[in-house]
Amino acid sequence: AIPDGNGNWTLVTASQSDGAKSITAVQTDVAGNVSQASPPFLMTIDTQVEPPTIDSVGTDTGVAGDRITSDNTLDIRGKVEPGGTVDIRIDNVAAGTAIADINGNWSLTTATLADGNRSITAVQTDVAGNVSQPSTQYSVTVDTQVAPPTIENASNDSNVLGDRITNDNTLLIEGRAEVGATVEVRINGVNVGTALADASGRWTFTTSILSDGTKSITAIQTDVAGNRSGPCTAYDMTIDTNVAAPTIDSVGT
Repeated sequence: AIPDGNGNWTLVTASQSDGAKSITAVQTDVAGNVSQASPPFLMTIDTQVEPPTIDSVGTDTGVAGDRITSDNTLDIRGKVEPGGTVDIRIDNVAAGTAIADINGNWSLTTATLADGNRSITAVQTDVAGNVSQPSTQYSVTVDTQVAPPTIENASNDSNVLGDRITNDNTLLIEGRAEVGATVEVRINGVNVGTALADASGRWTFTTSILSDGTKSITAIQTDVAGNRSGPCTAYDMTIDTNVAAPTIDSVGT
């Protein structure tokens, strides 16, 4: 480069590869004297940036690893380049930004989210100003509510169908709940066992031998997100396994 009348000079380089560059300059003056090299000017060229990772979204309540949670303020964590700015989007709507620490770790706690399936992505802008493509989508379901299960039948209802009086003292109790939910069955307020709702939400439970008398059957479910319901409407059933012999009071005439 040739200096101008004020001694200023400039040079535009050819395209350079990414990486750390050490730049020095040597001048030859008009008398032909050659200087020592200047102190190095260090510069890093960075033209690329990878998408961030989303490594975890918590708290994953209930069944660990199923990405279903009763926590509606999600703690999102991942990795990017150190110092990178991470823009987080939920269902393609901006949810906030985070700055990566010196190890590239970043985290964001969301505002309160509505129940439903949520799609989380992130984009990073590194310290050089490069903007990445979106991260791989991380899906999670927020589920903060659960209704009581239902009891649809307790059998066998012997003799008169529908009167809920039976001579069967081991009841088969049937009902519905959320898919995968754990159902706690109670008789007269006492926990008698649990059942697991199947892929269609149906559950069944067979009691041990019960004593005669009226039984008030209720159920509570805990869904896969860890939400616990209130008790369902009581299903009353009378067990009667004994009958006294009749009397003959008179014969006439």
